[in-house]
Formats: sequence, structure tokens, C-alpha cells
Amino acid sequence: MKEMDIVMGGYADARLQSMTEAQLDAWDALLNESDPDLLAWITGQQETPAALLELISDVAEFARQA
Repeated sequence: MKEMDIVMGGYADARLQSMTEAQLDAWDALLNESDPDLLAWITGQQETPAALLELISDVAEFARQA
């Protein structure tokens, strides 16, 4: 999905270099999720899994500021 590529790519460019090992592990897990699920979590249309909540919240905030 093009929209998710734009959001995730921009977030990665801005944040990956400063992420901790745990945050990078969460990022890796996030990349294995489907685009429709990511979009639903970022837009708040679906509840985000607890393991990804902190990262999804940060990605969503980043997308709102972009």
C-alpha cells in the first residue's frame, strides 16, 4: 500500500538510527505485519497489539506531524 510505504519510509529515515536494540526488534516485528493492519492501528480503527503499541503510537504521531 503506497500510503504505508510513505509513512513507514519517512519514519524509518527519521528514527531508525537513534533506536535502541529493543525498539529495532519491535520495528522488525512491525515490518512483518500486513499493510491493512498497520493502517488500521495507526489510524486507530483497530486496537493495536500490546507488543507494538508504543511503536505504533510513535509512528502515528510522526505521521500526524508530517
